[in-house]
Amino acid sequence: MSNYEFKIHVENETLILRGSTEESLGCVLRGYVILHLKECTRFKSISMNLIGRMKIQWNERVGPHQRSHKRENVVLEHQWIFLPAGKKLHNLEPDTYRYPFELVLPGDLPESIDGNAFGSLSYKLKAIAERPAFSPNLSDRKSLRLIRCEPAYHINHPMRIASEWADRLDYEIIVPKKVFNRGQQIVIDATVRPRVPGLHVRYFSCFLKEYTSFTYDNTRVHTDSRIIRFFRDESFPSRGPEWHKRETLQIPYSFNSIQCDTTSQLFRIEHKLKFIMSLINAEGHLSELRASMPLVIALDDTDESNALPTYEDSWRSARYEPYLALPSLDTPNTLLSSPASDNQSFPRTPGTPSRASSGEPQSNHHSSDGDYFSINHHQNCPSQETTTVTLGRVPSYRTALRSRPEPVIPNNTLPSYDILCQSY
Repeated sequence: MSNYEFKIHVENETLILRGSTEESLGCVLRGYVILHLKECTRFKSISMNLIGRMKIQWNERVGPHQRSHKRENVVLEHQWIFLPAGKKLHNLEPDTYRYPFELVLPGDLPESIDGNAFGSLSYKLKAIAERPAFSPNLSDRKSLRLIRCEPAYHINHPMRIASEWADRLDYEIIVPKKVFNRGQQIVIDATVRPRVPGLHVRYFSCFLKEYTSFTYDNTRVHTDSRIIRFFRDESFPSRGPEWHKRETLQIPYSFNSIQCDTTSQLFRIEHKLKFIMSLINAEGHLSELRASMPLVIALDDTDESNALPTYEDSWRSARYEPYLALPSLDTPNTLLSSPASDNQSFPRTPGTPSRASSGEPQSNHHSSDGDYFSINHHQNCPSQETTTVTLGRVPSYRTALRSRPEPVIPNNTLPSYDILCQSY
């Protein structure tokens, strides 16, 4: 087993920007870097970098030849220095060291993009513990995903395409709304009213397409499109005065499969539904009817992080504690200790190792038995996490009535009429 363990822990790997680039207040990146040592080790410095990098590549035809272009742009850069470099090396004793970090990200940052053939935008953390010469450095990396949630109050209404085609038929395509969330189903109602006899529908197909336009130096470089989902129905009804059928199209949920609609200075992402209806007449001639409809893919507005808690769940609104909110490290087969333990509750600094690891005896600081401050709080006392949750609970109406405080009556005096009324 290695004598070192060096890890980056973040509160959330997916960060949400709510609102447009002009309205968003940003979000907070929060976490800590943990270093566990089993032997005395020397370090030059410990630092971490956050880099947001956009990469674009496209081909341009110049005469008979094709020219390839590649561009790279840094959209965000930040550095934390946990252990500064100096003339002397830092000698760290065997212990678990925690280095917390926090950064407010501006609301106009572009979102993460991946799975695109012509470009990408990624945010990555990289922590390095630099050691002396001839000793390997310790490093760890963590990828972050930045997404945006924009309200769409005025555009979430039913979408309808209705027209006639070459004096042969009237068609209508209805979608119940324009804004959909990842993982939802799109319900499509297609209706055809033929005007000439002998007309039949060979198939009806629909494509959900994603369009990504990249921009470099305030100039649109390239627009890439990809098919997200599609279906082809070869059993569309072709009898009677009106032909109608309801279709469904499933939107994928993962961010690798579909991006949310967004507009920024570096790129723009849009979605459209493309419809194709293949027709055949009595003479056997084939023809196609094509139509398109804009669509908006957004984050789920009912996300728990954006919704107010119910009365029963209001106790979950407890005050923030970094070592309680971040993932617990108290798991088997690991070198790391739990961040919620008594002697590891707060971030450890290089010069102050924990008493548990240094072997010093722990005193209870007792005085007399009658003194309140002499009570041993480690015995029959709820943990800090339990206390935080209990204090955050809101009592019910009945509990509040039962726990009404009794009136205070001075000693050796009869209660007044007002005090007696308060007790009923």
